[in-house]
Amino acid sequence: MVSHRARIRATIVGLCLLTFVVGGSSCSRGGSADPVGVGALVATSFFAFLDPSGVVSLPTLYVDEAVTFRFDGPIAAGIFGGFVEDTSGAPMEFLGAGPTRNGAVPYYAYADQGAAHASLQMRENAQGSPLLGSYVVGRHRDAPDTLVVDPRVLTGNPFSLPPILGYPPQREYTYRIPTANGIVLANGAVAQPAGVDPTQLPIVLGPPSLPVPSPIFTVGSALSPDPVPPEVVSIEALDAGGQPVAGTASDPLPAQGGLIRITFSKLIDPASIDPLRNLVVRNLDLVATGSSGSGQRFATTTS
Repeated sequence: MVSHRARIRATIVGLCLLTFVVGGSSCSRGGSADPVGVGALVATSFFAFLDPSGVVSLPTLYVDEAVTFRFDGPIAAGIFGGFVEDTSGAPMEFLGAGPTRNGAVPYYAYADQGAAHASLQMRENAQGSPLLGSYVVGRHRDAPDTLVVDPRVLTGNPFSLPPILGYPPQREYTYRIPTANGIVLANGAVAQPAGVDPTQLPIVLGPPSLPVPSPIFTVGSALSPDPVPPEVVSIEALDAGGQPVAGTASDPLPAQGGLIRITFSKLIDPASIDPLRNLVVRNLDLVATGSSGSGQRFATTTS
């Protein structure tokens, strides 16, 4: 009888034999970083798969979702100018958006993003595609063998990168680690080339075998779930001209043309505002419980 451990080992070997290398990669021997790694890319946070009908399906990421690239050994901390530091001299922690509400990706960003982009290139899966204009590369805070690519770049970032909400939506993307790159493991090994040569774009995946790690992912049109909900900063009554009023008997909100302006702590999706369900104005002069939501007009702004 074949043991359970032997069956697992045979399965892993079989997966390695099915690996289709696009630009160079290898199969990992386990779930943890190998301290004597050779610089091989062994896993990404996205993967292609075959559905029951035999059609290749690509993972669909959120517009602002960070992706990860795991190597076969821990990555040196001093590459690409080292980590961006806070005022105390400690590495500054950044949070990339994850695929779930509580799945944020913590990472330390590298100071020289230009060099990092040249070594971990992100492109649309289309002929002649240039590098994406703005994204942040860092090392995972808790997994030293893993690089993080964060497509969300905030205004006033310390890298002088153009701010962007994330990947341009509803497109396919791919990556490339060229032969000449600055990704170095702690043992001095340079990362092996991986991903897709830009001259081969676009590529289409098909059965019977699939690349491991997957070289392509799709981006949808939705943002990732925000673990910190927006808060109401202020609620103001405005007259028809947009000037604030006190909302008192001496300075009332006009019955015609009056507005209520609600400012939130972060941008919100206008499509999520339903005046009849989550934006209710009650008439306090009435004894009976009720609301004046039906037929009212509301104006909201965000900041």
